[in-house]
Amino acid sequence: QDVLNSLREELYSKYEIGERSLETNLLISTLMLGFGFGFACEGTFPDEKKAAGQWIPRYMYTAAAAL
Repeated sequence: QDVLNSLREELYSKYEIGERSLETNLLISTLMLGFGFGFACEGTFPDEKKAAGQWIPRYMYTAAAAL
C-alpha cells in the first residue's frame, strides 16, 4: 500500500512539474508573439545601418533557441 502511494505521489509530482513548465512556455511564447506582432504593426524596426553587422549573431541565436 505504501509503495503504491509513493509511486502515485511521484507520478503526480512529475506531472505537475511538466504542467508548470508547459504553462510557463506558453506564457513566454504568447508574450513574444504579442510583442513581435505589435512591433510589426507599428513598424518600429531597427535602422538597417545600425543593425547591418548583427544578422549573423541573430540568426545563430534563433537557430540555437529553436533547438
